[in-house]
Amino acid sequence: MDVKLKLLFRCPNISILRKGVSKLRICCLKGRLLPDSVLQSGEADKNRKGEIVRKCLKKSNIRCLRLRGMAESIIKEHYAHLRADEQKNVFEDMAFCFFAYGFWPDEFFFYHLEDKSAQERKSYVSDMDRNICFMQMNDICEGEIFMNKSKTYQFYQKYYQRDAMTISKYSDYSDFRRFVQKHPVFVKKRVDLSKGDGIEVVDTGNIGMELRDYFDELRKSNIYQLEEKISQSKTMAALNESSVNTIRCNAFVTRHGVVVPFTFLKAGRRGAFVDNGGKGGILVGIDEKTGILNTDGRDEFGNEFAIHPDSGIKFKGYQMPDWEGCLNLCKEITPMVKGVKAIGWDLAHTDGGWVIVEGNLFSQFIGPQITGKRGMKKEWLAVMEDMELIYNLS
Repeated sequence: MDVKLKLLFRCPNISILRKGVSKLRICCLKGRLLPDSVLQSGEADKNRKGEIVRKCLKKSNIRCLRLRGMAESIIKEHYAHLRADEQKNVFEDMAFCFFAYGFWPDEFFFYHLEDKSAQERKSYVSDMDRNICFMQMNDICEGEIFMNKSKTYQFYQKYYQRDAMTISKYSDYSDFRRFVQKHPVFVKKRVDLSKGDGIEVVDTGNIGMELRDYFDELRKSNIYQLEEKISQSKTMAALNESSVNTIRCNAFVTRHGVVVPFTFLKAGRRGAFVDNGGKGGILVGIDEKTGILNTDGRDEFGNEFAIHPDSGIKFKGYQMPDWEGCLNLCKEITPMVKGVKAIGWDLAHTDGGWVIVEGNLFSQFIGPQITGKRGMKKEWLAVMEDMELIYNLS
């Protein structure tokens, strides 16, 4: 987690102080982007763009090092067919889009920004845009519970509809024994990670060590949440049986109630347990009014699918179950944390209805834009205009 974000979570519960700290953080984020005049000069002249990038990269801070490493990896994987001089141009354009608009190199690849004009690039919500917007919409101090899976579960336990426990100290062993006796196969999650990282299905009959030794190993390595496995409904399992296939519902508390635009399906691949796009999962757009899939599927490796390559199910026209129930759940749970007005919910459907998988305070906005094959900043800003923001930039 960003060190400055950690400091925000520790900010005293004083409204004017929190708004001031949020304002400072937002201004710092906006200050990382190039001035519009520099952006325009770089977009207008290739040589000028190269000069700007070289100057920015001289800073050699953590962000620049991460940018360079990610760009080089993506170019090697997806642009290897280009000549060396063409790859150099792609790198410069990737880096320019990072410094000018706030796009990371993976977003550059997902959105095919190399083929986009400056105006088209501005139509997309970049990672920097996303962070700035969520800082405006959410009281970060109140939203700290979403940065820890255990805290989210404790607050919303009723809506998870399954057992869970956290291993944080050695005295948790007796609770751990009772949990695994009831659930010998369970899901293990690092409480502080996202994007499907650190998630594993554990079968205690095949851990290769004594139960106490396994517990001690977990306790030494990190803090984990253990959860009863979700048994998804037949409609969702039909997409891919090995993974829990979920819906990402981006929910916003507006002046006219909770709205749930920008929804999409995450369907896993054969043999995989997680459905995240970064783990090979397929993302598919959903008609927010009907719950019917309305796009082809896309993954984060540049592949597009009219049908699920493993189950053979055609995506377009496939109906998500009990869509009204899904929307009603979002409308019920989204306003529950005071000061938090935008949450990305991952929901799974079971025979008993929709349940929470997790909530995301800084929900990624890649899914709606790669499935829709267009930038959605206009729609995103329209939702924000109907919200009582924590801090308004205008």
